[in-house]
Amino acid sequence: MVPPRATVGLGRLTRAGYPGPMGRLRGTGGFTLIELMIVVGIISVLASAAIPYFLRYLRKARDVEALHNIDKMARGAQAYFHARSRLPSATCSPTACSSGVICAPWTPTPTQAICDHAGIYPASAHADFRQAEFRQMLFKPEGKIRFRYCYSGDTPLTALSLLSGDFYAWRYYRCGGPKRVQYHLMLTYGDGVLHRKGPRKNLW
Repeated sequence: MVPPRATVGLGRLTRAGYPGPMGRLRGTGGFTLIELMIVVGIISVLASAAIPYFLRYLRKARDVEALHNIDKMARGAQAYFHARSRLPSATCSPTACSSGVICAPWTPTPTQAICDHAGIYPASAHADFRQAEFRQMLFKPEGKIRFRYCYSGDTPLTALSLLSGDFYAWRYYRCGGPKRVQYHLMLTYGDGVLHRKGPRKNLW
């Protein structure tokens, strides 16, 4: 009986008479093009599913800054109220976002912070928080600044029930784009105490 002879087929050594994978010689390594394409396809599917979750995690991590800082602002305003029976009154100034609202940082603009500074305000932006209203609330952010912070508040002399204080933190997500996130926390007066509402998150 003549033993089966070794032949070459499709780049792999096989033994004649033993077709299929059982006929492969041991010790022959490597992958076929089809096998590599399957692996690449699986990796692509996994990456397409994981990347959105990773980006969402990064956004949430950045938003912790906003939640921490507006809470710090509100606590400072509450301490100011307990000491003086009123909230700090926001006044119009060249650094304000609009009349009656005090904001910081105010330069560069939020869009420039995203486009020109990788989403982070330069260190010089910390100086914008020296305005009186922020000092009254003992508020100054620490570390890197990615959000613009605004405060609008007043205590009418006619009735404490009309007291209101609004704290905002907002930023753009894209360079020059409309994608924007805002956190809003509110202080109101009722039953002899201050009440907190929020923070509430808005996207547009």
